[in-house]
Amino acid sequence: MKRRAILIIIACISFLSSCSMRIPEADMVCRSSNGAYDNGNLYYNTGGLNMHYFDTSVLLTKFVCDDPVCDHYNVNCFSYLGGLGSTFLAAHSGKVYSVITDTASNTYSILIMDVINHKKSYLVTEFPNPIGRFIVCVQGVYFCGLDENGKQNIYYANNKGKYKSLTDFIETNCVIMSIEQGEIWFYDFDGNIYTANSSFETITKRCTMTSGLTYGYYYAGGYIYYFDNPEYKEYSIGERNVGNTAYTLYRCSASDPNNPEAVCKSVHLASDIIISDKEIWVAASNFTVDDDGTYSVSGGVIFHIDPKTGKKEEICIQGTDMGALVYAGDDFICGFGKYVEDGHVEMGYIVYDRIHGDQYHIKG
Repeated sequence: MKRRAILIIIACISFLSSCSMRIPEADMVCRSSNGAYDNGNLYYNTGGLNMHYFDTSVLLTKFVCDDPVCDHYNVNCFSYLGGLGSTFLAAHSGKVYSVITDTASNTYSILIMDVINHKKSYLVTEFPNPIGRFIVCVQGVYFCGLDENGKQNIYYANNKGKYKSLTDFIETNCVIMSIEQGEIWFYDFDGNIYTANSSFETITKRCTMTSGLTYGYYYAGGYIYYFDNPEYKEYSIGERNVGNTAYTLYRCSASDPNNPEAVCKSVHLASDIIISDKEIWVAASNFTVDDDGTYSVSGGVIFHIDPKTGKKEEICIQGTDMGALVYAGDDFICGFGKYVEDGHVEMGYIVYDRIHGDQYHIKG
């Protein structure tokens, strides 16, 4: 009897220690890793070497460094990342969050750069596998990362640097979608969509999707959005075949996932999307197919879509390719990819002034 009592006490102590990391209720002031815009500044890095910002008030690019005599290419410079920074960035309340890769130890961290006080700290350090999409809240970060078995889980890290996995019980990869009205929306690679409270102690399976898993799911304004290609057709490039990449953007409610409505058709090679209840932005690449079946990319484009009417407007069509999007307030939208300038193809950001219709190129 005494032995049993001791075992129960040990089990209880073990349980309490594993749950000692408290996760506060998810706050609504949060930014995703394609939202590196804060207080009029669009933050970006150049090949992971230095952190810069584009000041939208004066339309100038600057180093995140206030030393007038600094050459910016040494470890003493506040902006210096040493080529280790990734394009996964978020900015929130005067702080810039960036995924950093340590090539020597092959580990990953989330760096916090306090651009007001010029101090650096780490929210996550020496994570053993790649870190992907993340959402920053006031008191912590939710992020996607691979575990030791190669499965992608959703993790939470608090401001003291402690983190833990929240989706070990799900057998397939998990991806966080958004935080809406106190609920965290996420999906797994079986097409199941869930909501959870901040600690993931209460999880509700909202629906199972049968379409759209290739590009994943997004949630905003009460709708689940996804891309699908109901009229798939292959074209040839040399000796290999490629699919017809004209996709349709659909949306449905979680309570009725089998009756989607088409929001916008003919979105080519969609690579990123930002959705709110008021507007939708899509980064994509247009393509052309000749009579002989030859396929080629004809230019990059950012689409603006009205979620109520489905009206689609093409902007920023100078790019030859278009990747990640960054929402830069009500006046600017930004796409990362290739663009043509002075006859040369460059890689960087294309910033579109929504008010005046001007475009600015920032070499990345």
